Amino acid sequence: MSIILYGVFLVFQTVQSPMAFQQPQLENNKPEQHQTHHQTLEVKGTIFHSAGLALTLIPLVLMSKKLAIYVDFGIAQVGAPVALGGFIVAIMILTPEALAAFDAAKQNQLQRAVNICLGSALATIGLTVPAVLIAGMIVGLPVELGLESPEIVLLALSLSISIVTFVGSRTNALQGVVHLAVFFAYVVLIFDV
Repeated sequence: MSIILYGVFLVFQTVQSPMAFQQPQLENNKPEQHQTHHQTLEVKGTIFHSAGLALTLIPLVLMSKKLAIYVDFGIAQVGAPVALGGFIVAIMILTPEALAAFDAAKQNQLQRAVNICLGSALATIGLTVPAVLIAGMIVGLPVELGLESPEIVLLALSLSISIVTFVGSRTNALQGVVHLAVFFAYVVLIFDV
């Protein structure tokens, strides 16, 4: 189901409604003044982008595997919760996308910022989780994705807040602060033993 969700997103983004994912133009039909040189380059083909994706993801995955060993060792030495290891590795993997989204928001390219965050979330749900489950089945290791009651409440709350944020035509900083507050609650719950 996750892979189907990601596939539908890709079709919607690239074929059915690509205009919904493009940065709006100013009223006088001129592109925004904050455009970078990347937005004026010629678009390359699917093979080029697939190769680029593979070449950038392979080192990241290999690096995260090696760093996970050190993170797990450090967590065991300090006596921190095991869930902290996954959290630290996830932060390491998501930091480039978060920085790109933050940069886009600073340049008032909100559609680009939302696209980066939405693509990141869908890639995690639609690709990472199924890949981990399949890898676990292949090597015969159990994978536990279960959530305790507090995390289920936070997940439902996050989804509800996201619906309120993205259904309206406009958003504001207060809604972003609410999202950050729920995230902070999640981080606090990691240490609630």
